[in-house]
Amino acid sequence: MWQDNALSAYLVLALGNWLGGATKGVTGFGSAILNLCCWIAFVVAGVDSGSLQQAVVTEALSSTLMAPGLLYVTRAHATADFKMVAAISLFVGLSSPIGAAALAHWDAKLIELVMAAALLVIILAEQLSKLIGWYRAAPACPAAASEYEYQAVQDVEGQQQQQQQQQQQQQQQQQKQYTGAYSSTAVAGTASGIMEGLTGMNGPPIMICYRLRNTPKATVRGNNAILNLLQMRLVPYYFMGLIVARDLQLYAVTCAAGVAGAVVGDMLSQRMCQKTFQACLGVLMVLCCALMFASGLGFV
Repeated sequence: MWQDNALSAYLVLALGNWLGGATKGVTGFGSAILNLCCWIAFVVAGVDSGSLQQAVVTEALSSTLMAPGLLYVTRAHATADFKMVAAISLFVGLSSPIGAAALAHWDAKLIELVMAAALLVIILAEQLSKLIGWYRAAPACPAAASEYEYQAVQDVEGQQQQQQQQQQQQQQQQQKQYTGAYSSTAVAGTASGIMEGLTGMNGPPIMICYRLRNTPKATVRGNNAILNLLQMRLVPYYFMGLIVARDLQLYAVTCAAGVAGAVVGDMLSQRMCQKTFQACLGVLMVLCCALMFASGLGFV
């Protein structure tokens, strides 16, 4: 069985699953993106890297094996937003058949190019909005601040009224944020399900949702740890004949590499601030965009 695959295939797929496991240990998802990026890079370089089927199956097996461990290390029972998890699962499940049905009538390569272009526009728009916000930001005037503080001390009644107005504004803002948060989750879940049915990848809409809401790192990891357990990719893979006995050694090697990567990723995540974590999600979005362009142009 060892001789059924080239040594280079073991090394490439093990490296891809290690990178994927490390990414999943940091963010809770993204293992498929890193695994495929690694596989494509070596294929383009002319290295025998195994088949795309083997790359996909080994990643699915590795992700399934590491899911219970991630559930424990992320303390998902305490850190996850269960309402968000339920909303994502519901809308992904409802919309995924829509994407699959559309795939039966539209050209798959064209769909991937369109979705890659849309994701690229979103990435560029997000960066542009940050630049505009940075440009418009101006430091507060110390003189104006001092005058405001002086008047607040002198006019107690005005200060009390101002505090009441601020409390009312905060309550209204919290209500808007609560409504907007779960509305954005529903939109992200729906887009994710359609994308999953069309391309097999469902991460980018959820990543965008997390980034726009600046969701805390612990919540993102806890949510994804639970969502990992809800994935049942291995069942259809088995009935489609994609999991084969002759690759058992390959599965063992790549799963071990994936779990080792997840351990390293979890250690890195514990030392990572929110800003760096958000940057990691941005990098995953860019890589996913590149993968869809590569697939749509026929390189995969």
